Formats: sequence, C-alpha cells, structure tokens
Amino acid sequence: MPEAPGDQARVPSDPVEDHLRRLAVVWGVLSDLSFADLLLYVRAGKGYLVRSQVRPTTGQTIYESDLVGVWASAAERPLVDRAWRTGRIERGDLFVEELEDWVAVQATPVTWRGEVVAVMSSEQAPPPRRQPGELERVYQAIFGRLARMITAGSFPYPPGPEDRVPREPPRVGDGLILLDGDGRVEFASPNATSALNRAGVEGQMRSTHLAEAGLDQLATRLAFRTKRPTSEEVAVGPVVIDLEVLPLLVRAEVTGAVVFLRDVSEIRQLDLLLLSKDATIREIHHRVKNNLQTISSLLRLQGRRISQPEAIRAVQESVQRIQAISVVYELLSREHRDDVDLREIVAAIVRNMDQVTGAHVKIRLAGTAGRAPSDVATPLAIIVNELIQNALDHAFPNLGEEGQAQARGVGDARSKRSRAAHEGGRQRGRRRREHRSEQRRSGAVDRVVARHRGTRRHDRDRSPASGVGWGSGGRRTGHEGRGRRRGAGPGCSEWGRPHPGATGDAPRGG
Repeated sequence: MPEAPGDQARVPSDPVEDHLRRLAVVWGVLSDLSFADLLLYVRAGKGYLVRSQVRPTTGQTIYESDLVGVWASAAERPLVDRAWRTGRIERGDLFVEELEDWVAVQATPVTWRGEVVAVMSSEQAPPPRRQPGELERVYQAIFGRLARMITAGSFPYPPGPEDRVPREPPRVGDGLILLDGDGRVEFASPNATSALNRAGVEGQMRSTHLAEAGLDQLATRLAFRTKRPTSEEVAVGPVVIDLEVLPLLVRAEVTGAVVFLRDVSEIRQLDLLLLSKDATIREIHHRVKNNLQTISSLLRLQGRRISQPEAIRAVQESVQRIQAISVVYELLSREHRDDVDLREIVAAIVRNMDQVTGAHVKIRLAGTAGRAPSDVATPLAIIVNELIQNALDHAFPNLGEEGQAQARGVGDARSKRSRAAHEGGRQRGRRRREHRSEQRRSGAVDRVVARHRGTRRHDRDRSPASGVGWGSGGRRTGHEGRGRRRGAGPGCSEWGRPHPGATGDAPRGG
C-alpha cells in the first residue's frame, strides 16, 4: 500500500479523538479474542489511513512491519470502504499483494453518536481446514459480540466521572470466564480454571454463580447494574486474583459479561516486601537521627563544664554541624521518597541558629530551594550550616550585637543545585578580618565540596561570596558553579547556581 499522496487524514473532534484513543487502549483484548491483527482506519482524502495497529498474543501475526501511517485507496480496501459507507460489519477474503496471499478480513465500523468515525479491520490468515475447539469458538463469539457493540457505539465504554482513561484489562491468556445474562458461568478457560484451583475453588463451575465457587461477586453485580466495566481484587488465603468484568450489551441491555482473571499473588507479595523495606529504611533513618541527637545532647552537657571561650565555641560549632546532619535524617524518616525538600533543611538549620544567637539576630528565610536526593542533601546541609554561621560571624562579630540577617535560596530540583544569600544587617559595607573559626569553616566547606566532586567559587573583591555546585540530574560533576552576589554585603554567601549546560531555569526567590 503506498503512502498517502498529499492527502491528510481527517482530524477528528476532541470527543471523537477521545473515543478512538479509549478504543486503542483496550483493543489488545479484541486482538487476542479474534486471533487476528487489528488495523484502525480513518478517512484520508479518497482513501484510508492506518491510525493504529495491534498484534495478537494468542495467534500468529501476518504483518511483521509497522503499518501505522500507511495509506490505502478504496479499491485496495473494499471491505473497509463498504463498512465506512454502510455502517455495517463486512466480512470477506482479500488478496494482499505485499503478502502474496489471501487474508480473511472483518471490517467493523467504529460508531460514535450514530456517525462512523473509523473502521477496525480484523485480518488473519485463512483458518485451517479443521474443526476449531471450544476455546476458539467461544473467543471468536465474544469478539463478535464486542464488535457489534463497537458498531452500536457502546464500546469502548464511555468514561465515568472518575475514569477519564479506561483501565486496560488483563490479557486473555491470563484467564477468562464467560457469564450469561443471569451471571452464571457459561465457559471458563483452562488458565482461569487453574487460577481458581490455586485459590481453592474446585469442581464443575459451568451453570454456577461465582459466589457458589467461593468468589465475591461484588464486581459482577456492579457491572450488571451500572453497565460499565468494574474491577476487584479477591483474596482467597495466600492467593490474590484480580478480576476485570466487562458487561456485554445489546440495545443497552446486559446480556452477559466477560470476566478476565489474573493471579497477582506474587506481585502483591513483592508490594508487601517493598513496603516492608521502605519502613525498614525509614526506621534506620529515624535511629540515625536519634543517635545524632544523643551525641549532640552529650556535647551540650560537656560544654556546660567548660569555661574557656574558645572551647565553648568549638563545642557549639560541633553541635550545630551534628544538628545539620540530623535534620536530613529526620526528614528522610518522615518521607516516603528518597529525596528531601532543601528549604525544610535550611529552615531547620536557621531555627538551630536562632537557639545559638538568641533574640539578638533575626534570621529570615526567603525563596525556594527545590528537592535533592539524600546523598546530595547531607553535604549541602553541612555546607549551608557553615556558610550561614560564617555570614553571621562577618556581620556580627561581637557577641550580643543586634540586627537582622536574610537567608535567600534559589534551587532547581532537576539540576540538584541551590543558591542562598545571607545578608547581615547593620554591619553591611564594612570589611572584617577573618577569624580562625571562619578559616576552619572555609576549610570544612572545601573538604566536603571536594569529597563530593562539587565546585566552589569565592569572591573576595567585593564580599565573601561563595558558590558551590553539583551537576544536573543528580550526577555530581566538576563544572564550576557560577555564584554571583545579589545585593549582598560583607555578610553574603551563595551556594550553587545552575551552570549554562543545565536544563531549565531555576526559580528565583527573595
């Protein structure tokens, strides 16, 4: 079939597009039931264009190549053209030149609100000259009933108020049960029987209700009452079976239902295992946080017995660093994910600073900082603690000085970078000598940055501004962070601004 010579497929309106999209979501079941390739044709000029294609998992495909986007004239696809014009299901044989063989075709018009908007073509090699088994006959009969629903416009089912995208039912090979109009079993596939046997259901199921076999019929009752597909998981001992019920309609009346079964016991066991591991990891984070807080409390007790100012200051700095690390583990113990909000970390560090500085210096937090994984958040917490304390030492070198300080953060969760400016209040504009404690903090920052393959930039010309950066996508790189001062004076520090290679613009704060 040639490509469309300049013809453009008719662009359906939004409701029609939604109808065709929902059909494409669930028509894998139709392909399995018909043992055939399915092609969805839409009108394109004087011919038809293949919009979608699906292959069966229950039979052999006849088309190894992808036919989506291939155009065919009405003469090349006469059954498709006839179904489009008449609105009726057309059946027959077609000689396909590409295959050099005859193909059995069923062209089903796809109707939406009484209008044919597409044609679904079921195509397979001519059946062998043998009597088909019961399973094949039942599957093809179900496909015929669903095809008539497609022509009537009742399949795919219209979306409900809470169901904009239909749930794809399990594949036919997992297990299938056919119910009659009274909800009694007409047919159960071998795989369905095996799944029920594992759940403890034994004996003959034909002409019985599912409830008589020990299965809850809630999903079946809802499907018959609402005329919509329903799903349910039934647990029988250690066996968990997922049920998907599709009601079969004729003139808006339920004449039966198809129940798809799938044994999901192993999947649910893996889910429970993941939940258990997640709880264990959060418990480990909680215990690490408690251990760090215990060490911090012991250091505080030791600090009360010390009289030398230098020793007291060293103990306080150690306590602050331990608390900064503890903040990360506290957040990880509460989160159900492996990344944390950097703003929460900075806010907790600022609160710890308030306990040290007392009411003399008010630290205000502004801006955003994004999220970062734990392996990035922990070193960032250490760096932020050092930079904030360093900014306070520059702006307020004398104990008891009053003023205000601002911590302004900018971050991009995708690039795993952050920046903050710490501005000292009334000490802005004056150059201060570097204290030994500041030199220790600067060395600590450099060591942490180097250990985690980050970068730091220090601008001593106008202010002690620092930039620390990590690469995008959570991968640490050696690219230089372009830290720049934003209205900062002697009490300004910055960390990590996305380098030009990072994708997306970081949100600006403060």
